[in-house]
Amino acid sequence: MTSDAFKAAVEELEKLTHKPSAADSMDLYGLYQQATIGDNETEMPSLDIKGRYNWDAWNNLNGMTPIEAEIMYITLVNKLKKGQ
Repeated sequence: MTSDAFKAAVEELEKLTHKPSAADSMDLYGLYQQATIGDNETEMPSLDIKGRYNWDAWNNLNGMTPIEAEIMYITLVNKLKKGQ
Protein backbone atom coordinates (compact mmCIF):
# COMPACT_ATOMS: atom_id res chain seq x y z
CA MET A 1 0.00 0.00 0.00
CA THR A 2 1.42 3.34 -0.99
CA SER A 3 1.10 6.51 1.01
CA ASP A 4 -0.77 9.61 -0.11
CA ALA A 5 2.51 11.58 -0.12
CA PHE A 6 4.06 9.00 -2.46
CA LYS A 7 1.05 9.12 -4.79
CA ALA A 8 1.27 12.92 -4.82
CA ALA A 9 4.99 12.78 -5.66
CA VAL A 10 4.27 10.44 -8.59
CA GLU A 11 1.73 12.95 -9.91
CA GLU A 12 4.07 15.91 -9.32
CA LEU A 13 6.83 14.20 -11.29
CA GLU A 14 4.56 14.12 -14.33
CA LYS A 15 4.06 17.90 -14.04
CA LEU A 16 7.75 18.86 -14.06
CA THR A 17 8.63 21.39 -16.73
CA HIS A 18 11.99 19.72 -17.39
CA LYS A 19 12.99 16.13 -17.96
CA PRO A 20 15.05 14.50 -15.17
CA SER A 21 18.58 13.44 -16.05
CA ALA A 22 19.21 9.85 -17.08
CA ALA A 23 20.69 9.10 -13.65
CA ASP A 24 17.71 10.64 -11.84
CA SER A 25 15.30 8.77 -14.13
CA MET A 26 16.97 5.45 -13.27
CA ASP A 27 16.91 6.28 -9.55
CA LEU A 28 13.23 7.19 -9.78
CA TYR A 29 12.48 3.95 -11.62
CA GLY A 30 14.28 1.81 -9.07
CA LEU A 31 12.71 3.59 -6.12
CA TYR A 32 9.23 3.39 -7.65
CA GLN A 33 9.60 -0.33 -8.30
CA GLN A 34 10.97 -0.97 -4.81
CA ALA A 35 8.16 1.08 -3.22
CA THR A 36 5.37 -0.56 -5.19
CA ILE A 37 6.62 -4.11 -5.80
CA GLY A 38 9.49 -4.74 -3.38
CA ASP A 39 12.69 -6.63 -4.11
CA ASN A 40 13.55 -7.29 -7.74
CA GLU A 41 12.94 -10.96 -8.51
CA THR A 42 12.88 -10.58 -12.30
CA GLU A 43 15.51 -11.94 -14.66
CA MET A 44 18.25 -9.57 -15.73
CA PRO A 45 17.72 -8.37 -19.32
CA SER A 46 20.59 -9.39 -21.54
CA LEU A 47 20.16 -7.50 -24.80
CA ASP A 48 18.10 -4.47 -23.73
CA ILE A 49 20.67 -1.91 -22.52
CA LYS A 50 18.12 0.57 -21.13
CA GLY A 51 16.24 -2.29 -19.50
CA ARG A 52 19.50 -3.49 -17.95
CA TYR A 53 20.24 -0.05 -16.46
CA ASN A 54 16.72 0.12 -15.03
CA TRP A 55 17.01 -3.44 -13.75
CA ASP A 56 20.30 -2.57 -12.03
CA ALA A 57 18.79 0.57 -10.48
CA TRP A 58 16.00 -1.51 -8.97
CA ASN A 59 18.10 -4.55 -8.10
CA ASN A 60 20.58 -2.37 -6.17
CA LEU A 61 17.73 -1.50 -3.78
CA ASN A 62 16.99 -5.11 -2.77
CA GLY A 63 16.46 -5.27 0.97
CA MET A 64 15.18 -1.69 1.23
CA THR A 65 11.69 -1.47 2.72
CA PRO A 66 8.92 -0.01 0.57
CA ILE A 67 8.52 2.84 3.06
CA GLU A 68 12.21 3.76 2.78
CA ALA A 69 11.90 3.70 -1.01
CA GLU A 70 8.83 5.95 -0.86
CA ILE A 71 10.68 8.48 1.32
CA MET A 72 13.67 8.51 -1.01
CA TYR A 73 11.40 8.85 -4.06
CA ILE A 74 9.52 11.79 -2.49
CA THR A 75 12.82 13.44 -1.54
CA LEU A 76 14.18 13.10 -5.08
CA VAL A 77 10.99 14.48 -6.65
CA ASN A 78 11.11 17.46 -4.27
CA LYS A 79 14.75 18.07 -5.25
CA LEU A 80 13.81 17.96 -8.93
CA LYS A 81 10.90 20.37 -8.36
CA LYS A 82 13.26 22.89 -6.75
CA GLY A 83 15.53 22.67 -9.77
CA GLN A 84 12.79 23.88 -12.15
